[in-house]
Amino acid sequence: MQFRFPPQVTTISEYVLSDCQALLSVEISESIGRIELEAFEGCASLRNIAIADNVFIASNVFGRCADLRKVLGYSATNIAQGLRQRFDNLPIHKMIYYQSYNNMTVEQLNEATTMKKRVLGSNLNPSGNLQDGLGMTPLHILACSTVQNLELYKVLVTKYPENLITEDRWGAVPLLYILWGDAPDEIVQFLVESYKSIHPNYELDYNCRRGKCTTEHYSNFTGDT
Repeated sequence: MQFRFPPQVTTISEYVLSDCQALLSVEISESIGRIELEAFEGCASLRNIAIADNVFIASNVFGRCADLRKVLGYSATNIAQGLRQRFDNLPIHKMIYYQSYNNMTVEQLNEATTMKKRVLGSNLNPSGNLQDGLGMTPLHILACSTVQNLELYKVLVTKYPENLITEDRWGAVPLLYILWGDAPDEIVQFLVESYKSIHPNYELDYNCRRGKCTTEHYSNFTGDT
């Protein structure tokens, strides 16, 4: 499950999404100023979330958030710091996370992935191949987004094909987030075909507590049984 706070919201109310076990991704605009008591407490599966530097965070906001604690630690301070610093020196990752608020275009993404000056004979921005504080690439983040745009996927896969098989800190590749979410079939098809053509020897790992329905969905597009 993905959730996006409307851009007009400036305060996330207490308990607003607490104990939402299916919540995987939350998009928070940069206009948010406060996150109140236990807003995400008990969201055990929450992974894709970022917080701007100036946001006030009340107590126990991320209590019992098992997946976040697994990679950022049990300390509330560590979790808050990790989410605030998640996109440090990673402008492409940040653009993708906030793309639903900024109506990012393909042209803007192309510009961001292209360096002004050539580096070692290439004009590709190398940060697009890096992993953020949660181990996610831009393709992971896009796969978690509430706004799905096939053309953005095409840019990322063309320029950063290694994103397809990069595992985040939970051991998941981008395609798994696509299958766990509500992405349109055309995007699932594109990702599946990309794996088959670019990384034909890659075997998708279904051994994940989220992935019990993944095999059937994946097989619908690959023809595997």
